[in-house]
Amino acid sequence: MWITNQTARRSPGGPAFQIGMVVGNESQGIAVRAKSEYRSMRLAGPWGVYSLPPEGAQAVIFPAGNLGEPGLCVGTVSAGEGLEPGELCLCSSGGAKIYLRNNGEVVINGQVFPKGEE
Repeated sequence: MWITNQTARRSPGGPAFQIGMVVGNESQGIAVRAKSEYRSMRLAGPWGVYSLPPEGAQAVIFPAGNLGEPGLCVGTVSAGEGLEPGELCLCSSGGAKIYLRNNGEVVINGQVFPKGEE
């Protein structure tokens, strides 16, 4: 929300972010097609969590204002399927999944690990 508000203040016509589709992965970042096609976009995310979105993923991007700068992808759009508010799922395009459930369970590829003793 803070990023959206800051961007809207700087852009009189509204927020400068766009939603596009990942169309390629490159050594310097990703390529995203939105209002234009942007190449070598850097990826931003929480520290310690690294990902490279697959082609076809919807990406939220902030294109650079200066020519020659790649811009920034701040995340991808997900449906949150099967999650309740407060839960987390880490998944790969190969099908591996780790769920952190609200009841304290950890589910790894379908195997349930109950909440440990505190």
